[in-house]
Amino acid sequence: MPQTPAKLSVKISGKNTTVTLLNEGEINFLKYPGLTEITLPLVFPMLTASKRPDYYLTLLERAKTQRTTTQFIMTRTTPAGQLLFDTNIKVSVEDYTIEESATNGLDVSVALGHCQEILRKRSEIPDNIQCKQG
Repeated sequence: MPQTPAKLSVKISGKNTTVTLLNEGEINFLKYPGLTEITLPLVFPMLTASKRPDYYLTLLERAKTQRTTTQFIMTRTTPAGQLLFDTNIKVSVEDYTIEESATNGLDVSVALGHCQEILRKRSEIPDNIQCKQG
């Protein structure tokens, strides 16, 4: 992306279930976490970047319509350049909103939502899966 996002939100969803027992209070059934969701605002400059905003918008549209995944990598460093930690997961483009306003001039803003892609081995997915209809 042409500019580093001003902020990044990473949400790790919980799938735990809480049950209230008669006269005993609540208990929590611990389950594996849900998919990680990443949201970030992007700005595609019209005049100062090496590529125009429509180039990046085409990439987003292609990733969404062709249902492809991509590697999301965000590194954090100190001002001296020392690596602190990173976020590195395979994601799909879940949703995005294109925003244009007079206050941004010719620049195009995009609110982008990613969702973690969990890849399973073929042997882990049973052949006899039945979907409920109705």
